[in-house]
Amino acid sequence: MNTQDIWSIAGAIIASIGGAGVIICAVSGFVCNRIAKHLDAKYEQRLNKELEKYKVELERNRHITKTQFDKEFEIYHQLSKSFLSMIVKLSSFTEGTLELKDAPKENRDIKINEFMRMVEVTSAAQNALYENAAFIPKDIFEQYDVIYSKANDLFWLYEKRMQEYAFKKLDFDALVTDEDKAVIKEIEKEFSSVNAKLREYLSTLSIVE
Repeated sequence: MNTQDIWSIAGAIIASIGGAGVIICAVSGFVCNRIAKHLDAKYEQRLNKELEKYKVELERNRHITKTQFDKEFEIYHQLSKSFLSMIVKLSSFTEGTLELKDAPKENRDIKINEFMRMVEVTSAAQNALYENAAFIPKDIFEQYDVIYSKANDLFWLYEKRMQEYAFKKLDFDALVTDEDKAVIKEIEKEFSSVNAKLREYLSTLSIVE
């Protein structure tokens, strides 16, 4: 049976059912168009979702060269290391001096070289932050800056008290207070927070060749 025979049979069937055949053809065409439009809309919606997802992924990831990545990584490593040294030194000074409150007077020995070391690590943290300010994302820089400001305020407070203590204008027990210890805890908490944000930021960097 060839194509002409098939169409002849189809024509005879349609003719035998009269006008209904025309309606069936029209309805079939209408339904097909509706289905086609529905499928088009469905796939268009799916495509738009995929494109939006891809767009978000592109925006989330920052593509840099390996040289740039190595440079940024070195900056953050330097920042983390210098800030950790500053916090550890301030914390040990705070805790150590508080512990000496209950020690006999002859054992209350605050070594000057420990205080000078605190000067060094605080200055190193300051330099690491501000020298690299242009290369650090704004939100991360601001978090580091808050930590540095609190640590620096505490350092100068200790420096002032140390002078007063040296000239016998301040009792040993007033060198470091429980409030100072609370500030140290805040600094440590904020340092953990900025480290978490830094890890998240670094995970968005994609190295391109």
